[in-house]
Amino acid sequence: MSSHSLTARSVTPLANGNYVVASPNWSNGGTAANAMGAVTFRKGDGTSANGVVSAANSLVGSNAGDKVGFYGIKALSKGTPGTNGNYVVPSPNWKNGSFATAGAVTCGSGTSGVSGTMSSSNSLVGSSAGDLVGSLNVYDPNYTVSSLVFDPRFNSITELANENYVVYASSFLDPALGVGPGSGAVTFRKGDCSNVDGVVSSANSLMGHLDSTTTPGVTALTGGNYVVLEPGYSDGVHYVGAAIFMDGTSGRTSTWSSDGNSNVISSSNSLVGNSDNDFGAASVTALSNGNYVVASPSYNEGGQTLGMATWGSGTSGVSGNVQRPTV
Repeated sequence: MSSHSLTARSVTPLANGNYVVASPNWSNGGTAANAMGAVTFRKGDGTSANGVVSAANSLVGSNAGDKVGFYGIKALSKGTPGTNGNYVVPSPNWKNGSFATAGAVTCGSGTSGVSGTMSSSNSLVGSSAGDLVGSLNVYDPNYTVSSLVFDPRFNSITELANENYVVYASSFLDPALGVGPGSGAVTFRKGDCSNVDGVVSSANSLMGHLDSTTTPGVTALTGGNYVVLEPGYSDGVHYVGAAIFMDGTSGRTSTWSSDGNSNVISSSNSLVGNSDNDFGAASVTALSNGNYVVASPSYNEGGQTLGMATWGSGTSGVSGNVQRPTV
C-alpha cells in the first residue's frame, strides 16, 4: 500500500490485531496543499491487498483541508484483545458543502474497515461552519494532537464500558438558535457502528443551553452508563451548571421523548445548581460499583461557598437542585 506523509502516529493498532493507517496529507492526485486526508484499514495477518490509497480502499476527505486522519484514530474496546476492534475517526476540519470546519466522526469496522468519501451517509456530521464535530479541544485554540493521547479531558470521543461511545461537540450551533455562540451537542453512538449516520440534531443528541466557553466533559461509569458535566449550563436566568445522567445503551435521559422535544437539560433529568457558578469547579467521579459522585466545591448558599458532594445512582442517576442534606 502506498501512503502520503506518514507521521509518528500514522499507524493505530486495533484490539483484534488489525490496524489502520492515517494519511492526513493525502491529496487525491492533487498537490500537497489539498490535504484531503485518508484512513486505510489493514489486516494484521498481512493479507490485505496492496495498492494506492483511494476512496475504494480508504475513508477519504471530500475537500481540500479536510485532513482526515490528522487528529488520530480512537481504537474502541479499550485495547482488550478478542473484542470487536472497531475504531472511530474524528475529522473536525471536514467541510460540509460550503460550511467550513463543520466536522465529522466516522465509525469503522475492525474486520473490514470503512471506505468511501466522507459524508452524512457514513459519518456523524456538523451542519454549520465551526461546529467542529470531532474536535479534540474546542475550548483551547492552541490544542495539539498529543492532547488526544495524553489528556482525556480534551478528547471529544469517550468510550463507554460497554464499547459504545459518546461524541461531545461543544461548539455545535443548534440551527434553531440562529447565529451566536455554540449551544453544544452530546451524541451517543453504538460501538458496533450500527447507528444510522447523519447530521447532529435534536433528534439524535442532547442539547439545550450548553455553554461552550466552559470545560465540559463525559464520565464513563463502570456499568456502561455515563454522566455529562456541563458547568456552564444556564437555566435561563443563572449559569447554575448541570450533571446529566445518560443511558449507555440508548444515549437518552430519563425524560427523552420520541418527538425530540424533551432531550434538553433540566432539573427533571439532571443535577443542577441554584446560583451562578455553582458548578464552576465541579467534577464527576465514577465509583467501582457503577455509581458516581458529583463534587461541586463552588456551591454557594446564602452568600457562603459551602461546597457539596452528591451521590448518584449508576442505574437511575440523580436529578433536581443541589441541596443541603437534612439532619
